[in-house]
Amino acid sequence: MHYFKNPLAIGLAACAMLALAGAASAMDVQQSRAGLSYLTGGVTPLELKAVAAQRGRYSFALRAWSTLSGGPVGDARVRITDASKKLLLDTDMDGPWLLATLVPGKYQVVVTFQDETARHEVDIPAAGQKELVVSFRSSPEVSLYPLR
Repeated sequence: MHYFKNPLAIGLAACAMLALAGAASAMDVQQSRAGLSYLTGGVTPLELKAVAAQRGRYSFALRAWSTLSGGPVGDARVRITDASKKLLLDTDMDGPWLLATLVPGKYQVVVTFQDETARHEVDIPAAGQKELVVSFRSSPEVSLYPLR
């Protein structure tokens, strides 16, 4: 008995599996030099689902947005330092979302996009998650999401 008689169905199934694997690899957990676990992404609908699924595992969520275009910013630079000014993370975002595992305490989060820099003091609670939405007047040169 043949379960896959249609070559088109086999090809579509293979493409779907490769797409899922690609999104998973793009959303792999990374470690900063200071040992901070984080991930960035959220460009494609598949990555957005991965971000939503992973959010509960992280104490800090950052989303970067453009007030000019109304869309997400995907290539902002993020620096996170702790209360003693130790640099924990210095990275470029691979999408509009950054999730990080920060222990409870106070941090400074500096996000730079094009010629704008936003500085925020963040207090990570002992339980739950702190979300920071950073808005920029600049607009990405290329939209991360296609127009509908």
